[in-house]
Amino acid sequence: MKKSLLRPNRSASHPKNSAPTTAPQRYARRLARMAAILERWSGVAFPLPAGGFYLWAEAGDAWGFTERLAAEGGALVSPGDFYGARGARHVRVAVVQPDDRIEAMGRRLGVS
Repeated sequence: MKKSLLRPNRSASHPKNSAPTTAPQRYARRLARMAAILERWSGVAFPLPAGGFYLWAEAGDAWGFTERLAAEGGALVSPGDFYGARGARHVRVAVVQPDDRIEAMGRRLGVS
């Protein structure tokens, strides 16, 4: 009998014998962690979304925020005006990186 090619998806931060997490659980955890890091670093509130994997926040100078985050944290985010006039003064963060990269960004920003 052949071994299955499908294996439970386990995050790098969980021990080998822990239960696998579902994609919604992983994204919820990552969104909460990313929001906490960015809030602590910037003082800007990052409300958690009801669904999806994007954080949106009113950051004032969105272009300045994105440049500063890239320079200090090594993370690329989008100024909200990429998505229309209503997005101006906002930033959009796609939380699609694995846990270890989110934590590395937090360390670079000095908040982890």
